Amino acid sequence: MNREERKYAIKGTDTLVSIIVNNYNYGRFLEDAINSALNQTYQNVEVIVVDDGSTDESRQMIQRFGDSIVPILKENGGQASAFNAGFNVSRGEFVIFLDSDDLLFPTTVEEVVRLVSEPDVVKVHYALAIIGSDGKETGRIEPELSLAEGNILESIIKNGPGSMENIQPPTSGNAWSRNFLNKVFPIPEEEYKGCADYYLILLVPIFGKIKRILEPQGYYRVHGGNMTSKPLDKLANEIVLRYEYTCGLLNNHLKEMGINVDTTQWPETWYHQLGRSLKEISEVIPVKASFVLANENHWKANVVLSDRYHLPFMEFNGMYNGQPPSDEAAIKEIERQKSNGVKAIIFVWTSFWLLEYYAGMYEYLRTTYRCILNNERLLGFSLEETVC
Repeated sequence: MNREERKYAIKGTDTLVSIIVNNYNYGRFLEDAINSALNQTYQNVEVIVVDDGSTDESRQMIQRFGDSIVPILKENGGQASAFNAGFNVSRGEFVIFLDSDDLLFPTTVEEVVRLVSEPDVVKVHYALAIIGSDGKETGRIEPELSLAEGNILESIIKNGPGSMENIQPPTSGNAWSRNFLNKVFPIPEEEYKGCADYYLILLVPIFGKIKRILEPQGYYRVHGGNMTSKPLDKLANEIVLRYEYTCGLLNNHLKEMGINVDTTQWPETWYHQLGRSLKEISEVIPVKASFVLANENHWKANVVLSDRYHLPFMEFNGMYNGQPPSDEAAIKEIERQKSNGVKAIIFVWTSFWLLEYYAGMYEYLRTTYRCILNNERLLGFSLEETVC
């Protein structure tokens, strides 16, 4: 069956949905992603596959799908350019940009279409279940926080797009209305060579109503090639620059709507705080040194600081191993890491409760080791220098 012969499956609904698979050198995952787009229970779907100049087996894989997909083979230009190329040929009233290492559930589009009847709906989104490179579920979802719902324009005006009311999923967890996309495309290609979804996420709340599906509707694959494998200090800096750039564009759209906002009053985002914290840690942890990071693995990064090594608290085989069962166990873990050459332990603001809950551990640290960081974001102790 070619794409022109596909018929819709939900009675009374003829909404065309475009699934645009964007790919760069993910040939090992690409077939699964395309099949997940083609094998939807809702069949009024067009599948467009954009290959952004891959040098692996991706293009041979794409050719094997024949006329069941619309292939776009282009020179490498970054993710925004791939989004733009796919959107330019798409026809759907709603558009899903599917990362080629992710998957949709068979019922994803069907569930989306059930929620798009109101004319002011600009997006339907859903969380994604996390899988590993082997396709096995981890039992976690992305994002873990509750997704935005409804009209949150007032929250954006007051608190900016970094508002906690504006929690949205990664690329593959969004179905965007064409009415919205027509107002903001093309995506700036130089500024968004990566994280092109971030541009759309920051802009969409001011254009209408967001609807959410409560259950995950796809798989988010975590593997060594994810963006999150970048050193977190570099990623945070990139995201802050993109955020500030897009806030300027967002302000322009608000002005066109007759809404004047003093964007200098918008609170800093979590990434601003993160970037500042990472800079402060880098100032006290030498290059090539290792340190314990007590943040309950909230930052979810393989590398936190460029040219430095972090270990979670507590740690087993390099992985986060949960909270210590007692003060004694916490102190024993700290001393074990010290004996392995770890230079310091750093607690971050989201985990300051550990210092209160494990009061004996905290008392041991502050009476045994020199404090090297102490502000509203960080508390750190050198494990090389004892208190005189």
